[in-house]
Amino acid sequence: MSALRFGLGLLSVVVLGLAGCGQDMPINLDERGGWARLPDPPLSGRDEANIVGVGDDVIVFGGTDFLCGIGSDCNFGDSVAFADGAAFDRSLNEWRPIADLPVPTLLTQTAVLGDQVFALARGLGAAHGELIAYDVSDDAWVQIDLPDETAPIGGNSVVSTDDTIVLYRSSDEFGPAPDWVFDPAEQTWSQLPDDPLGPAFDRSMVWNSEALFLFGKALVESPGGADGPSYTRAARYEDGAWTVLPTADTVGPAPALVDRHRLIAPVLGCTDGGETNNYGRCIPYGAVFDTTANEWGELPNAPGRGRKDVSSYGGVSGTDLVVGSTRGPFFDATTDEWFELAPLDSQTAPISNDIENQTFVTRRAASVGDAIVVVGGAEFGPDGNTLFADAHMWTP
Repeated sequence: MSALRFGLGLLSVVVLGLAGCGQDMPINLDERGGWARLPDPPLSGRDEANIVGVGDDVIVFGGTDFLCGIGSDCNFGDSVAFADGAAFDRSLNEWRPIADLPVPTLLTQTAVLGDQVFALARGLGAAHGELIAYDVSDDAWVQIDLPDETAPIGGNSVVSTDDTIVLYRSSDEFGPAPDWVFDPAEQTWSQLPDDPLGPAFDRSMVWNSEALFLFGKALVESPGGADGPSYTRAARYEDGAWTVLPTADTVGPAPALVDRHRLIAPVLGCTDGGETNNYGRCIPYGAVFDTTANEWGELPNAPGRGRKDVSSYGGVSGTDLVVGSTRGPFFDATTDEWFELAPLDSQTAPISNDIENQTFVTRRAASVGDAIVVVGGAEFGPDGNTLFADAHMWTP
C-alpha cells in the first residue's frame, strides 16, 4: 500500500458527512462488511483523536475533551487537547500505551513513511503548531525543525512519497508560500519548484508511487459566485519538473483514492449553484483522473447520478482506502461498483432544523490498511453532551 494518508485536511472526517443542497430519496444499495467493537483503549473519553495505521498497528493519539454542539455558543473554558496515545495490535487484538507527544494535539494532518508517523501538531485554540514524528519501533516522538522560510504550520498539510515527506500549503488565501520536501534519512529540507497552478485554495497532494499530483481551485474573489464555479485544476510533479494537467469538470474534493493509474474522488452528488449563482446545470462533486491518458472521467456507475445532495465520501481499491464517513454509499474501485457502508451509529446528524431537541453523534473515521477504525467521538443531545471512550473497526 502506498504510504499516503492525510489527516483531516481533506474532509474534517466526521460522520456528519458533507453538506448537501437537496433532499432526494435515499440510494438503496447492498450493505457490505460490518462493524466490530474492539477492546476499549487505555485512553479517556475524547473527540477528534488522530488514528493512523502502521503495519499491523493502529496508532491513536491526541484528541480533545472540548464539546460544542452545532449552533451552540461555546468557549474552550477548562477544555484541553491530549498528549497521550495508544497502539492497537490487530494481530494480537490488544492495546498498549505509547509515549506521550511533545505537543498536545487534536485533528492533525498526518502521513506515514515506513514505521514513522509524521503529524502537524496543534493544540486547542492554537494558531500555529509543530511538525512531530513518532517511531513505532522505538516508541518515541521527536520534534522536527522546520525551514526558516516556511509559512505558519496551521495552514499546511503533509503527504508521503516513497522516501520523503512533502509539506504543502493547503490554501494561498493568506498569501503564497513555498512547498517543502523533507528527507528523513538525511534530516534535510529542500524547496519544491513553484507549481504552475498559481494562487489556489483547497490545495491537496496525492502520491501514486510514480509521481506527485497537485489539485487546487483558482483563488478568485467569488469562487462560487460571479467568478465561479471554481473547477478542480491539476498538475503533476515528476523528475524535478511540474506539468499542467487538464482541469476537471468537478467542483468537489480532489481525488484521494489511488487505484493504480486512476486517482478517484469518490463523492456522489452535484451542485447547480442555487438560485443566486445558478450554473445552468448540476456540476458533479466526484470524478476520476486517468494518469496514463491524462484525462478526467465520470465516476463509474454512480447511483443517483445527477442528484444534488452528498451522501458520503469513501472508497476502496486493491491497495488503498479512503473514508470520510461511517455510513453511506462507498465506491469499490476493484469492481467499479457501489455498496452501502452500514452505519455505526443510528443518529449521525441532525435530521431537521430543530437541532436543540435532537440527539446526534460525531465520530472521526480513519482508514487503516483494509479497515476503517473509529476511536472515541461524542454524542450531543438536549440532556447534555457525552464523550465516548470506545473503539470500533469495519472490515469488508
